Amino acid sequence: MKIKDAALGIASVIMLGSNIAIADEENATAVYNNTQPYGYWMTQGGDVMVQVDKCPEKSHALCADIFWTNDQQSNLRLIGATILKGFRYKHGAWRDGRVYDRASGKVYHADIRLNDDGDMVLNACALGRCYKQKWTKAEDKFVESIRMFASN
Repeated sequence: MKIKDAALGIASVIMLGSNIAIADEENATAVYNNTQPYGYWMTQGGDVMVQVDKCPEKSHALCADIFWTNDQQSNLRLIGATILKGFRYKHGAWRDGRVYDRASGKVYHADIRLNDDGDMVLNACALGRCYKQKWTKAEDKFVESIRMFASN
């Protein structure tokens, strides 16, 4: 009897432990999903819209390609260009990524954080100088109108 009771006790602890692990995993997934910046974003100047998604080569990393720009002279060659690459989620932000600066043609180290107001804040640093941009979520109707225009 004592061996059977001990075995049941161990089985209960193992089952309880697995339930805790599942609960923690579900909680972590919920937190992770609330920090997902996937979708379409307008850059701070409002002249570029990017599509943020998982990186094609690393599904756990974050990338972004230019979806639309109002720069008529470079519009066609910029569409589809990757401007955010390699961001990984840790400690409440997307970190250790790279951002391409269209104006300078350079690539900078950057981090991304989503604010409580729903905006995305991009912090980029190079040579000891850091810059911040606030991007806003693009409206669905604007994204759809660009898609319709591009398909014609």
